[in-house]
Amino acid sequence: MPIASPNRPGLVQPGVRPTPALPGAAKTDQNGVGQLNVGRQERGLMNIARILGTAIFSLAAVACSTTQTYWRHNTLSGSAAEQQFVADRGTCTGAAYRAIGGPPQSPQLPPPSTTNYSGYTSQGTYIQGQAQTTYSDPNPFLSGVRQGEADAQYRAALTNVFNGCMAQRGWSQYSVTR
Repeated sequence: MPIASPNRPGLVQPGVRPTPALPGAAKTDQNGVGQLNVGRQERGLMNIARILGTAIFSLAAVACSTTQTYWRHNTLSGSAAEQQFVADRGTCTGAAYRAIGGPPQSPQLPPPSTTNYSGYTSQGTYIQGQAQTTYSDPNPFLSGVRQGEADAQYRAALTNVFNGCMAQRGWSQYSVTR
C-alpha cells in the first residue's frame, strides 16, 4: 500500500481523499495508481502562458520597430552633402510634379438641378416654388476604394520619378530598421 513520503512525493493512500483545493487552485485528479495529476496540469498552463507571452512579446517587438530611409551621396559628405541634398531634393520634387501632374481628382457628381413650378391646387389656391434634384453616389464604398487605388498609383509614380532624379544626381537610398 503506497504511503506519501518525502521520497515518493505525490502518492497517497488508496481510499484517502486529498484535501480539497482552495478556490482558484488547479483541479486535482487521482489516477488509478493514486498519483495526483497536479504537476502535469500546472506545467501545461505554464507552457501555454509561456507561448502566449512569447507571441505577445514578438508582436510588440515587430510593432515597435521602425524603418528609416536615408540618402547617401556617391562623392560628397558632411555639410557639402547636406546642402546639395536640399537643392537636389527641391529640384527632383519639382521634376516629379511636372512629369506626373497633380493628384487624381475624385469623380464628380453632376450638379444639382433646380426646377421651378407653379399652379393651382384643387381648392383653387395658387402655389409656386422650386424643386431641387440632387445626385448621390450609388456605391460610395467602391468609389472610395477606386480613389484610394488611384492615389496609391499617383504616389508610386511620383516616388519613382523622384528617386530616378535623385539617382541621376548621385544619391542612393538605404534603409535602417530599429
